[in-house]
Amino acid sequence: MIKNILRQNKVFFAIVLLIAIFFSVVLYLGVSRIYDRESRWRHETASLELDVGKIIVQSFFANFKHHLFFIRDMTSVRNFANSDFKSERYQTEVQGLIHNFSRASEEIYQIRILDADSREVFRIDTKPDGKPLTVAPENLNNEERKNFFQEAIYRKDHIYISLIDLNVDHGTVEDSASAVIRIVSSLFDNNGKQRGLLIVTVDVSKLFQILPKNMFVQTKSGMVLSLRADGSLTAKTQGYHLDTQEGKLVVSDTETIHYSTVNLFSGRQLVIGLYHHHIGLKTALQRLIWLSAMLFIIFIGLVIVLSNIDIRRLNERNRAQMAIVTSLVELTDSRDPQTGAHLLRTKTFAMQLAKQLKKSNKYANIISKEFIENIYETAPLHDIGKVGIQDSILLKAGKLDYEEIQEMRQHPLIGGKVLQDIIDQYGIHQPFIIMAKNIAAFHHERFDGTGYPEGLKGENIPLEARIFALADVYDALRSERPYKQSLSHIEVINKIKSESGKHFDPDIVNAFLTIEKMFSKLLYNDYKNTQNGLSWI
Repeated sequence: MIKNILRQNKVFFAIVLLIAIFFSVVLYLGVSRIYDRESRWRHETASLELDVGKIIVQSFFANFKHHLFFIRDMTSVRNFANSDFKSERYQTEVQGLIHNFSRASEEIYQIRILDADSREVFRIDTKPDGKPLTVAPENLNNEERKNFFQEAIYRKDHIYISLIDLNVDHGTVEDSASAVIRIVSSLFDNNGKQRGLLIVTVDVSKLFQILPKNMFVQTKSGMVLSLRADGSLTAKTQGYHLDTQEGKLVVSDTETIHYSTVNLFSGRQLVIGLYHHHIGLKTALQRLIWLSAMLFIIFIGLVIVLSNIDIRRLNERNRAQMAIVTSLVELTDSRDPQTGAHLLRTKTFAMQLAKQLKKSNKYANIISKEFIENIYETAPLHDIGKVGIQDSILLKAGKLDYEEIQEMRQHPLIGGKVLQDIIDQYGIHQPFIIMAKNIAAFHHERFDGTGYPEGLKGENIPLEARIFALADVYDALRSERPYKQSLSHIEVINKIKSESGKHFDPDIVNAFLTIEKMFSKLLYNDYKNTQNGLSWI
């Protein structure tokens, strides 16, 4: 019964399944499209921020390059170099000028002048409060510990920019780092002789204050410098190294790094990067998926509940339908007790014929499982019209005369009308009730058109009626009646063969001949059970 209900509602369930698939596909494609579009937009935004960052970095260091040249070319500095850094007068002038210059530029961490032996002859340090402090001569460093500054001597432009240093003066790298870059230029006397070096040390943390948020700088050693929320600088070693000119590195599902190389001057390059965090987007999309999934589950739950209610109602309706069929069959049986076993046998014969026909190419797509089940359930109603026949004719022991035969031939019309009235009055158009009406109304039609009540011919006769016609005749010929003797199985086979194309559809005759032994066996078992007092099943 449940299978019948599911089969009857397969379109409904197929629609629900299609809706589920469609919803899933739309949700997946929609979320993917939103994610891809939003992710692409954020990547493009990150690329634009990188371009802005490159301009800021280049401008930042170009500005200090100009500062370096400005200090180098001051008359007092040149005269100080001419004196081989021995003139106290020029030293005092240089101290005053550079002190004022340092005070005006908060990004300067330190300015130093070294002689040709790399000994400090002048230094100004910027204190934590931003005020410049001129270092006393006795505190200057006279050790040759900055040999890499000599690289400036061998450059055509006599300018050199160092790598980023982290607390080099202290010899350690701390979590809160002081990152600096040194810009170096040679100092010459009036004769063009190199006398020393001018070093402007830039506080890199000042650069981060004007860069876009989440941007970092990678040192050549792989150290990543970034700015904390409180403005302090942090230096960390990451597990990756950005060693190409530019691109992006996928760190995880929620983080991507965009990076680019900035060309400064004197061949020095600096790698800047930007953390692209898309955990917010991913979380939002996940929430959208979960919310949509929950709504869909609720929808499916409602569908299941409604389907369950519908299935129960259909189940009750089918039970009521079968109860009515059983009652009608019993009504027929009560009029003619001899037809009871006949009704039970013929429905099995009809079902077996339908199963065999389904195996042929012609009927494979015409006869369904539902058709087979329906013909088994509705075949017992074929003689329902006999309830309208007088008992004197219906229960007569001998042969019927002509007038009695004509009245008996009215039972297909009566049965067909009873069932058609049910269809019309209640608007029932299910295959079950339509098949019952066709069998009741047309099982006495003949394939050659000489049957009754309407004289239908060939395939104008409904298939279920053609099938049942053979099953009905086989059982009638094999059964003994007061007015006739029963025929043997072989005799009935020969009779049915001779009526192929006349009384019976040739296709159905061929199907019968394929399984005729099954008919004989079923009839034998019925007789055996009857003799033992058992009911036929």
